[in-house]
Amino acid sequence: MDLMAYLNSAKNNIFRFEYFQCYADDNEALEYWLKTNDVNQNDMREWWNFIEAKNKEGVKMSRVRRVLFPMNDYTKMELRIHELSNQRGDNVMIVLDDEFKKLNIIKKVQTILHRQKFSGIDGVWRNSLSCY
Repeated sequence: MDLMAYLNSAKNNIFRFEYFQCYADDNEALEYWLKTNDVNQNDMREWWNFIEAKNKEGVKMSRVRRVLFPMNDYTKMELRIHELSNQRGDNVMIVLDDEFKKLNIIKKVQTILHRQKFSGIDGVWRNSLSCY
């Protein structure tokens, strides 16, 4: 099942934990960001329509995004996207790496990410994803 089919299967909740700081499959978006210091809203329209549609269906969307300092350009771009996604019903929360480390769950999270990557559930984004 591809990522969008998996996300569309959600009936109650979509939760994502984004551990990594950069996803290599978004080069065009990053190039746009570097040229304009903004996101290409036309490219985001499909995702934002998805968020709004899921919200109308009663599906709660939430995401936790781990952020390292100094931030790279990709993370800066994503934080802007998250700001705009929050306006459409996505609930994106940021956890700074220092705070994340205090939770002392890094090994457990890495194990979960490793298992999901190789189980094919979330090989596209390589982060933790749960739909139900």
